[in-house]
Amino acid sequence: MSEIVLEVRDLEAGYEPGVPIVRGASITVKKGEIVVVLGPNGAGKSSFIKAIAGLVPITGGTVFLDGKDITAAPAHTMVRLGLAFVPQTENIFPLMSVEDNLRVACGVLERREIPARIEEMYAAFPDLVRQRRTAAGNLSGGQRQMLAVARALIVHPRVLV
Repeated sequence: MSEIVLEVRDLEAGYEPGVPIVRGASITVKKGEIVVVLGPNGAGKSSFIKAIAGLVPITGGTVFLDGKDITAAPAHTMVRLGLAFVPQTENIFPLMSVEDNLRVACGVLERREIPARIEEMYAAFPDLVRQRRTAAGNLSGGQRQMLAVARALIVHPRVLV
């Protein structure tokens, strides 16, 4: 049986008190799994993911990461807990270079780890190597997404949403 890394039970969340957008959503993710949340526009998929990441207030249910209850954990602590989040939009710093975007994402790493982690991301996303000194805002849409994913993966998260 595979190890459960993320478990969400009966999640209720929304932007306004008393007006839940997500009602009773549950999901279990095992190590190595890729899980997709599907539904029509306006169904609450993005709100569900943002609630897991601590960006939308949770009013009911529980979120566990590696068996630890992170339901009330602030968004800024999630990366240290092992959860990385890639927003759909506004997911890079457009005026900073590709390399500086990666360096900013390394804030939770030991200084000595940073050069190797950056090189690992360039190996995983070779398109970014040629653009390392380019302002991220000048990248194509696909390259921006690569950079956003690289920024999330650079810290070795247990779970990427």
